[in-house]
Parts: sequence; structure tokens; C-alpha cells
Amino acid sequence: MPEQTINIIIPVYNEEQYILTVINEVVAESSGYNQNVRIITVNDGSTDNTRVLIEDFISKNHLLDIIYINNEKNFGKGFSVRRGIQNCKEGIIIIQDSDLEYSPSEYKKLINPILQGKTDVVYG
Repeated sequence: MPEQTINIIIPVYNEEQYILTVINEVVAESSGYNQNVRIITVNDGSTDNTRVLIEDFISKNHLLDIIYINNEKNFGKGFSVRRGIQNCKEGIIIIQDSDLEYSPSEYKKLINPILQGKTDVVYG
């Protein structure tokens, strides 16, 4: 199977308390993968410091494949996920909640069946 990109979409709205933690956990978890990893953050019109924190993180980590998308106003999670998908490379797509409801440490359990050719989709 050819190398696939693992695209991780993080829709975020007013999560200044958690956003750096989630991005750092995603980066740490994905650093050991043999596949390319693209992180796509979609700020859905946050009114707190979320935007500043994401932009600062990206400027300090310019070697990582991180895309930042900013919705000028809040359109909802579904809209943000669709905007993220538009910026994915061919491969696997993971949607990561910005409040760490789901842990990035679970990614391997989700993507291994896909990488092994056992399935096309995993929900978890």
C-alpha cells in the first residue's frame, strides 16, 4: 500500500485553555508514524485567545505540516470540519475534538486496520 497522509482536523471554538495541549499531544503522538502527517486547525470564530495561541504555535514550529484556517465568525463544527476536509491530502482523516474528549493516544488503534487494508473506515 502506498504511503498515505494522516490528516488530523481540529475544529476549535474558544478553547484557549486546551488548544496548545491538544496540538502538542497530536504532534507527539504522530511523530512516530511512518506516514506523513498534516494537522489542520480550523478556528471557528473564537472570541478568546485561541487564534493567537494557534498562530504562535505554528510560527514556532514551521517545519511541521500545520494548516491554520480562520472562520471570521462561528459557523459551527460541521462547517469547520468540511473546511478542514477541503485542505486534506489524500489518505486518512481523523477529526480531533479540541477539548481532548478523545485522546490522540488512540489514533493507532483507529488507523492500523486501514493501513493493514482490513477496512476503509473506522469510527471510534
